[in-house]
Amino acid sequence: MKITLNISGKPKSYKLESEKVVFRGKKIGNIVDLGEIKTEFAGIKGEIRGGTDRDGFPMVPYLTSIARKKLFLDRGPGFRPKKKGDRRRKTIRGNTIGEDIVQLNIKVLEGGGKLESILSKKEGKEGEVKKEKAEQKPGEKNKERKEKAKPGEKK
Repeated sequence: MKITLNISGKPKSYKLESEKVVFRGKKIGNIVDLGEIKTEFAGIKGEIRGGTDRDGFPMVPYLTSIARKKLFLDRGPGFRPKKKGDRRRKTIRGNTIGEDIVQLNIKVLEGGGKLESILSKKEGKEGEVKKEKAEQKPGEKNKERKEKAKPGEKK
């Protein structure tokens, strides 16, 4: 399950992966403890804001169900009208989290500074690995290829 965490008042969001389905049975708008995702996040509170199922259908807060439904919509999520008064029948997912939900959006309410420090440390470690790879100059590989090619031959 992919989880997107948005910290209140900050423009940055963090994306996490979880092997298990977390927050099963919770609804959009519920406040949850992020310790269920990872033990490092214990004590950090967040609000479930939305998500999508395995086929990409969005969750909506006004449909109290786990199942998919085809509703006649005049606005999003799931539909953006092209002109005024435009309405369409679209498939959407209810507001309860079940096994089919593969992506969740969570707004962090309490403990955002702690969460940001934990996640920035992890990004720093990944960034160091990327820097080591970037130390090789991009032109070096091309020079090696040109030297291997015989003169008069096309690539």
